[in-house]
Amino acid sequence: MRVLFSRKNAGCAAWLSALVLSAALLSGCTSTKNAAPAPIKEVHPLALLGKDSGMYLHIPVQQHADLTAALIRDNVEQLSEANAKRITQYVEHLYIGLGSAADSSRLEAAALGSVPQLGLRSVFTEKNGWAQKEYKARYTEDSLAYNLPHDFTYYTRQDEDIELSFLSDTMLCFAQDVSPLLDKYALGADLAESDCNEWLQQKSNDILFYVTRPAQYLKHFVGTPVTLGCDSMYGKMYYVPGLSASSAYEGNYLLSFTMHVTDKRTMPAFKSLISIALSPMGATVSQVNDTTLDVSGIPVTQKQIEEMFTRGK
Repeated sequence: MRVLFSRKNAGCAAWLSALVLSAALLSGCTSTKNAAPAPIKEVHPLALLGKDSGMYLHIPVQQHADLTAALIRDNVEQLSEANAKRITQYVEHLYIGLGSAADSSRLEAAALGSVPQLGLRSVFTEKNGWAQKEYKARYTEDSLAYNLPHDFTYYTRQDEDIELSFLSDTMLCFAQDVSPLLDKYALGADLAESDCNEWLQQKSNDILFYVTRPAQYLKHFVGTPVTLGCDSMYGKMYYVPGLSASSAYEGNYLLSFTMHVTDKRTMPAFKSLISIALSPMGATVSQVNDTTLDVSGIPVTQKQIEEMFTRGK
């Protein structure tokens, strides 16, 4: 039977249906328009660093601002002292990977803090000798859901071998080649579970470090290659204030670390070697158990720490 829209009941029903449909459409549009954007995935700075560095460090920057500014200038030599300190004041944590088996001079760094990009970008201008370049990072369909950028600006100059990029309002990175770090950020790299990362993530006012190739590092202390098996070495450096009443920074630190040997039978010879090499420096060497050795109280200066970062240059 034909239904005529002029009928009162049918007309009301049609009008109500249209009203409900319109309300639903408007509600849908409003919800979509006002919906909160997908949260941006947090990427830990450590996750950006290569997995094959010989040494990793975590510097709580505000507790070691003078040292950090000096390290930045050592690696970005054309940066003025004032601008190095300007960058430092906005950084809370600096994570660094030093050296690799293929390249002892490799440096990768990622910093976390409150980064005023517009203000700091004014440092890296063409007038100051910097060139601005663009990089499109790798990404996948899955990583797009992390709401992370994959188009980046980075800065370089002809008389420097360091590139720098502002990843976000909270993170920046620098390295001889920043592209691997930018790729990892765009892909939303997860921080791997490891003894190294667990050690470096601790809350501490001290500079924490983890050495992945201890024999190579110990050679600088002992003077000869260390052939006895040592598979892990980790420790800290902490600032020692001067004895004078002045609170001025003097650049003196104490170094302590723990080492683990792979075979307990080598411990007597290993302990003897370390004691002979480090005791004259003022170090205290103590055996914790059959495979673990603690070394503490080695005085180091800011200059010696800086040399650690520039040894391969």
